[in-house]
Amino acid sequence: MTVVCRFTPDVTAAAAEGDRVTLRTVPFGELVVTSDHPGLLLALRDGVAETALAPVADILARLVEGRLIEWLVAAADGATLLVVEARDGGFAPAPAAAAPAGAVLSRFAYFHREGEALVLDSAGVPARARLDPAHLAVPAVADLLWRCGLMVAADAAEQPLWSLHDRLFHAMTRFGRDAEALGALDPGRGVIDPPPALAALPDGPAIVLPAAASGPVLLRRRRSGREWSDEAMPLAALSAWLAQALAVIEELPAGPDGLVRLRRPYPSGGALSALVAELAVDRIEGLRPGYYRYDEAGHGLVAHRGSEAAAAAAITAAAGATAGRRPAALLRLTLRHDRVAWRYAGLPYRLALLEAGAALQTLSLVAGHLGLAACILGTGPAAPEVDQGAVPLAEIAVGVAGQA
Repeated sequence: MTVVCRFTPDVTAAAAEGDRVTLRTVPFGELVVTSDHPGLLLALRDGVAETALAPVADILARLVEGRLIEWLVAAADGATLLVVEARDGGFAPAPAAAAPAGAVLSRFAYFHREGEALVLDSAGVPARARLDPAHLAVPAVADLLWRCGLMVAADAAEQPLWSLHDRLFHAMTRFGRDAEALGALDPGRGVIDPPPALAALPDGPAIVLPAAASGPVLLRRRRSGREWSDEAMPLAALSAWLAQALAVIEELPAGPDGLVRLRRPYPSGGALSALVAELAVDRIEGLRPGYYRYDEAGHGLVAHRGSEAAAAAAITAAAGATAGRRPAALLRLTLRHDRVAWRYAGLPYRLALLEAGAALQTLSLVAGHLGLAACILGTGPAAPEVDQGAVPLAEIAVGVAGQA
């Protein structure tokens, strides 16, 4: 078997005139290179053995930098067994070498399906491999994969606006997969020394900055509060907390893309404001226990029918993460993923996390300003509890401050 290099599909045409080779490409338009071996470059349309490309190594390196080259393993009969694509400019396989005996897949590698191809992707290196999935047609294998939910119908939509990496990150950092360790378990203990509180400074010259004012008092007073009183939280305090931290300030006219933007007390990617607040109530004056949706435009609460048990479970879980004290309420920020993914490719979940971080800081600061005790939780369930279309993203527990 031979490792072969060839143009990626982004090279749509190649022609030579004398020593000039013209490539028509999708990302860069027309590229012209000069070579003493134009025929060798043209042969990359169909593939050239990696070992035969030394005479055009400099040009090949430029093509690799533009992600215009892929590598494949070809069988003796010409069949393609494996294709490797670079996921970042400049990536190329290491120099030819045999894998050592006993080599296994990297723990950062994972398989998934793209179209008709079985893809081996990686969170560790900027490369992916496409394989022939014919072995999945073995009946017993296919049956078990189907039963486990690892195979789906050919026409299944499978949430088309979600990328694999976003879904993987969401699933692996929320509760719901007991096979994976999650939480403050000190996985670095005995592996490396505890990292210092402050990062080491560079060795360049130091500049002493002028003395500065301490800034707003609420920033310096901000702290996590887990010591809640058993008394009910006043409805007026809850109202002030939600209004000052989450309520819509202004609705902006729709842009050319047709999306209406919102201005709220915290920033969001493209002003799309994709977060929804769900409130699990334990003891708020005037409110029955249960889940409530916060209406950020009308500044009100809308009850979820039959949600008492789900809210009680959420409060109990929050107490387990906060030294056993039950907060008066738990506010869960959920994501309208389609709101962000409709506009932004490749980073909707990242933008949602940035928005959630800004919202949590705002909620924490406002709680301190109002004299409430609030604590941001590390994680929560991966699946929604009361709104099946929502994506749970972040949690903050709140209540009347009690004695430590």
